[in-house]
Amino acid sequence: MPTFEPCPYCQAQHANKVRFTPWGGVLGPAVFSLVKCEPCGKHFNGKSGSRVEKAIRLYTTVSLALLAILVAFMIHAFCAGDRPAPLGPHHPVITAQVLPPAPVPLT
Repeated sequence: MPTFEPCPYCQAQHANKVRFTPWGGVLGPAVFSLVKCEPCGKHFNGKSGSRVEKAIRLYTTVSLALLAILVAFMIHAFCAGDRPAPLGPHHPVITAQVLPPAPVPLT
């Protein structure tokens, strides 16, 4: 069993590694070395012994911001496909010339 720092809430030495959380999935607990104190049930950083509330808030805020940027980019890319192309100087409608009718041969 790995050794963790004492709990910052109750100073107990018994803690278990957390593998999954609703806010961080599998990645969040691994990034913050998250452990759960057996006696009091609180979560803390097992390597440093520090509380993780601020880290959780930061992780959640950054994750939501990245998700919002991704969704905005996808909406922009999806909607950009519906726009007509701008008429530029080389557009066939603008550069087409009206030719006079071909002469009819006299017979």
